[in-house]
Amino acid sequence: MKWKRATTKLRGNLRVARSVPCQLRDPSVSAGLGMTAEWRTFALAASPKNCQSSAMKILFRIIFVLVVLAGAAYLYALSIPAHQTHTRTTTLKETPDAVFALLTDLPNFPKWNRNMVKLEMLPPVDGKEATRQTFKGNMQMTIITSESTPPKHLVRSMGDIGGPFEGSWTYEISPTADGSQIVLTEQATMNNAFFRLMVKLFGPTKYMDEHLEDMAKHFGKTAVIR
Repeated sequence: MKWKRATTKLRGNLRVARSVPCQLRDPSVSAGLGMTAEWRTFALAASPKNCQSSAMKILFRIIFVLVVLAGAAYLYALSIPAHQTHTRTTTLKETPDAVFALLTDLPNFPKWNRNMVKLEMLPPVDGKEATRQTFKGNMQMTIITSESTPPKHLVRSMGDIGGPFEGSWTYEISPTADGSQIVLTEQATMNNAFFRLMVKLFGPTKYMDEHLEDMAKHFGKTAVIR
């Protein structure tokens, strides 16, 4: 009878030990459960592989989930069109001449454009005005003034070929009863799927909106963009 009771107790201890072996590695946990050091040692010895196998399962599950999420994000990025057109409009109290003068005063661009760090004038490209613009994050772009019809039409295009982003910004400035209307249109080609995904997440018109807001702020106004 004593032998049976000892065997039953041992089996019970093994079942308990196998159910909580990983937690027993923490002395505070084992102490909180009222377990002696000898019992803790017994439990760990009874099922030494359980902790490792459980940890590996959790690790593999995390890796699997991350791979699935990455794959889904990549497939979604591939579905985003590479060529996109976006248009934003605002009105200002200033005349078209004043707005056009601000946009063509390139050396002073960094003073009012929140995203621009530095602007360098480059030699003309095919007779057209060219600049090297450095933005936050040390992103640099060669920008060419491809069309200019004061004070109503201005087109600036990227001169860097083969980068993650190619395109142009077109400004159409028209007079209103008490100022000007500025229509900014972006033609963008993003060959890199990851870049398209980032643009989608942060908002495709984020920099256009900030640009128009900075223009209005320069004139002491708050932009209403639509």
